[in-house]
Amino acid sequence: HVLRAPSLSLGGMPWIQWLLLLSTPVLLPAMTFFEGLETPGAFLAVQRQRLGEAELLADRLRAVSLQDARDARTTLKLYDSIIILLGNVARQASLLSNVHPDAPYRAAAEEIEAAADALSDTLDLDPAIFQRLEAMDVGAEDATTQHYVSKTLRAYHLNGVDRDPDTRARVQAVRAELLSASQDFQRNIAQGQREITATLEELGGLPADYVAQKRKTADGRGRVTITTRYPDVKPIFRSADSDALRQRLLQAYEDRAYPENVDVLNRLIAKRYELAGLLGFANYADYVTNRTMIGNAARVAEFTDRIAAAAEARARREYGQLLERKRRDVPGATTVNAWEGSYWTEKVRKEEYQFDVSSLRPYLPFRRVREGVFNVTGTLFQISFRPCPGAAPVWHPSVECHEILDRDQAVVGRFYLDMHPRDGKYTHAAHFGIATGVRGVQLPEACLVCNFPDPATGDGLLEFSDVTTFFHEFGHLLHSTFAGDGPWAGVGGISMERDFVEAPSQMLEEWPRNAQVLQTFARHHQTGAPLPTELVERMRQAEAFGRGLDVLRQMLYARISLTYYDRPAPQVDLDALYRAAWTRSLPQPFRNGSHLPCAFGHLDGYSAVYYTYKWSEVIAKDMFTVFDEKNLLDPVPAMRYKATVLAP
Repeated sequence: HVLRAPSLSLGGMPWIQWLLLLSTPVLLPAMTFFEGLETPGAFLAVQRQRLGEAELLADRLRAVSLQDARDARTTLKLYDSIIILLGNVARQASLLSNVHPDAPYRAAAEEIEAAADALSDTLDLDPAIFQRLEAMDVGAEDATTQHYVSKTLRAYHLNGVDRDPDTRARVQAVRAELLSASQDFQRNIAQGQREITATLEELGGLPADYVAQKRKTADGRGRVTITTRYPDVKPIFRSADSDALRQRLLQAYEDRAYPENVDVLNRLIAKRYELAGLLGFANYADYVTNRTMIGNAARVAEFTDRIAAAAEARARREYGQLLERKRRDVPGATTVNAWEGSYWTEKVRKEEYQFDVSSLRPYLPFRRVREGVFNVTGTLFQISFRPCPGAAPVWHPSVECHEILDRDQAVVGRFYLDMHPRDGKYTHAAHFGIATGVRGVQLPEACLVCNFPDPATGDGLLEFSDVTTFFHEFGHLLHSTFAGDGPWAGVGGISMERDFVEAPSQMLEEWPRNAQVLQTFARHHQTGAPLPTELVERMRQAEAFGRGLDVLRQMLYARISLTYYDRPAPQVDLDALYRAAWTRSLPQPFRNGSHLPCAFGHLDGYSAVYYTYKWSEVIAKDMFTVFDEKNLLDPVPAMRYKATVLAP
């Protein structure tokens, strides 16, 4: 069901009568969020109306006397209704600005996202609304409601509600500039995909299905186009024997959104530094970590140093093995370059552990993996999936709409899968929220956006890393669904501390690494033969090699993320700090001409807190210990985990 706010014509209704009406939401038949939003004009009209309704609700809240505002349930219900409306508009706009195939629609979505963000900033800095929330008497309320109020009041203080009017106005202006910069940054990445050409001869070493698909597209001179999208990048970096091809592709890959995002990234950093100063913080990293478990930027630096130190010796041994292996083919080699690391890693894994990463691809066609994700999580959490009823409208023919049902066959959530690359689309993998579930008001809705090989244009065979990515993002989706049956939108869905958010998803990655689980869906796309157990075991052993270097690579990203935001903006030299973080983190030499930060989307969305991936992974490993690796499909511990961690 969805909440429809009362019509704007109710402007003259006494507030208490309006609140009584609000306490009984108008429940309409469930509908997918995209219905009625199929054109840019329709999207603009509907979402502008919803923003107008949110403004009306805000006016109603401001009109409540401080005495009447003491009624916590009534006051908070009104505030939460604003959160529902604003959240729905902002999330839908964010998703569609990242995935819609038509540029005019994406522009309309960006316009609405900016309008929703501006209204949200106005409310976040509104002393009248804050005073009414602060006046609430929550002494007799349940723990969830008390937590919601406490969290909201603290957020108001951190947002600057108690600053002077001029400061509040400047905070709001800076936030508007930040949203514009954020949209520019992500748009440049989405539109900044590059292409190179290669000969068929340069495809030596690559998986047979990949070469066969490329051969179909070769021109009369035997040349093919290679893109910087994942279905090309992953197999080439890992398997292409041509050093020149890998080097050209890495240059193109790290040139995405360059030079366009140089100025944009500097703008993001400068405005975030200004915002932090306005709110009383020395730098933006301190400001953003103030809302996390780790607490401040100094502790982030300490954490990354500690993790890097723990991995250093192992990583250097692994680098030595890579260099030794390279010298057998390239006598006298003194370094393993950035475009060579994955290639020589796979060589060592193949020769030392008898595992070829390409050998898994034939067993991992996209559609079978998708059904595997559904079946595994369905068994664990006692849920089932079905296509959305009727011809649910979607923004692209490849997008799928599904419903989630509980054991009683009641619909508890809805989601979309937008899983394959196309021009103008978000280039990474992510879970996009659409609607935060609220009991009796609206179902949780979300979308997974990925860039896996498309079965419509080939065999659609995935890398094993794609499979773990699918499980990871689906973990976010299930988390937001199970946490979407509470009384309040403001503390519903994935609304906990940022450095816990990734833990449930990272833990779910353990399931496809288990032979028993993987064999439930991994079958050869031509013969139907199950994935051999011994191949899975060799994969697990081989994956251990390179783990030290992987940790240092994550610390590189965490250090870039931190050092761009832990100092005054005038002291940030993008190239110098990137080079320094690389030199400090990795044994490989820095590649001159690398522009990786320009396409590092997390520098926007995660800003200074990329460390949370490794922090959350530690929590995930701890949580996983309650499961029996010999019986990972046992629903008993999974249901206990759902009830105690995911649903609250």
